[in-house]
Amino acid sequence: MTDKKDRRGLDALFRPRSVAVIGASNRRLAIGCRIVRNLQKMQFRGPVYPVHPKASHILGLPVYPTILAVPGEVDLAHIIVKNTLVPRVLEDCARKGVRVAIINTAGFKEIGPEGARLEEELVRITRDTGIRVFGPNCQGIINTDPEVSAYCNFTFTRPRPGHISIFSQSGGVGEVINNRLCELGEGLRMYASTGNACDLQCPEVLEYWRDDPETRVIICHLESIEAPEHFSQVAREVSQQKPILAILTGRTAAGARAVAYHCGGAIQGGTGESISRASGLLPFKSLEELCQAARAFVHLPRPPGRRVGIITNTGGPGVIAADELIEAGLELPEPGAATRAALRQALYPEAIVSNPVDVLATAGPEHFRAALVAMLGDPQIDSVLLSFVTPFFVDCEAVAREIVEIAAGTPKPIVCVVMTEKTLWRSTLEIFRGAGIPTFDLPEIGARVLGAMVNYASRNF
Repeated sequence: MTDKKDRRGLDALFRPRSVAVIGASNRRLAIGCRIVRNLQKMQFRGPVYPVHPKASHILGLPVYPTILAVPGEVDLAHIIVKNTLVPRVLEDCARKGVRVAIINTAGFKEIGPEGARLEEELVRITRDTGIRVFGPNCQGIINTDPEVSAYCNFTFTRPRPGHISIFSQSGGVGEVINNRLCELGEGLRMYASTGNACDLQCPEVLEYWRDDPETRVIICHLESIEAPEHFSQVAREVSQQKPILAILTGRTAAGARAVAYHCGGAIQGGTGESISRASGLLPFKSLEELCQAARAFVHLPRPPGRRVGIITNTGGPGVIAADELIEAGLELPEPGAATRAALRQALYPEAIVSNPVDVLATAGPEHFRAALVAMLGDPQIDSVLLSFVTPFFVDCEAVAREIVEIAAGTPKPIVCVVMTEKTLWRSTLEIFRGAGIPTFDLPEIGARVLGAMVNYASRNF
């Protein structure tokens, strides 16, 4: 578990009161410029201290020649200098009383023996002085909490506050996930990309996010796990409270070689699949499915069981969803006699009242309401996957309003697949978005998302 000393280090990392950027620059394309600019644009709440041996001002801020010349206390320092200079700068940070250093500089164990010796020196300094190190060879962190607004990172996505926290060893993968969630209209809580992770590692971050009430879902991308038993123990404890959606890469021999060149390590002591089972992780191989599932976990209630009812207004997507749900280990029970009777009374005579229920393409808001009420009220149904193609001859906005109203009054999740042209039916989609209900573009995505939710809810920790 994270002790008090380490917890203080993590507070300084994710909730810094002040940030120094050692290697800050006025060059627009330099990392040291981007980090200062990101802190300014996100309106970081504390002072920012650019450090450079020659410059006088960077982006309007006064510059200090060394970290030791900074007049105020510094919680967090970025280090962006040549790799051979990093140990000396880190020691200066320790003398200054800096609590955590994000080392953005690359050129450590990922480049071979010479870099590995430099990284070992960083570990020695952390051990001797107590300063914590995040990295090296990393992006940094983001915290969207308005009380902090810390964009201690050199990426470009401008996230809005939300409830998903992202941990990624690969900065590229982490930013792809972050950007995709932004495209989907989803907010971010915290972000951490550790690179080589010579000191602060994934288990400590997971514990920190477990105790953060605004983090509801954790996304985790890992290329290397040096202590798999410890990681599994921590991840399993965290998973009991919050879902951890994970991609473990380097599963193949070629992938493992690529990992060694990327961050200088690989998953040790078992396959990604075995570690996922031991850790309580929900494994994914697709970044798209992972991002879509994270949205569902944020906004939808947990399914109480594996039994799913499908409602569709066109048969083919319902069949695709049925196959995907069964292959995910879910069940499609037939509606009870009372449910079938209610459906026959409310729907068109040509409608299909088995499972999937096909309300037909001409179904209006009253038909969708009747089908949802009947299926959600069936004790044999734990959740509903609703597949809605938006016809031009139906009041689709009224259908959306009915779905939203029913979803607000049921403890069972409704996974909404809305297949449409997003410009013409923008107003329909806005009704779902305004109610905080995620919509999914394809039936197989909706089905796999529901499968992930059911598998998490049914786990015996």
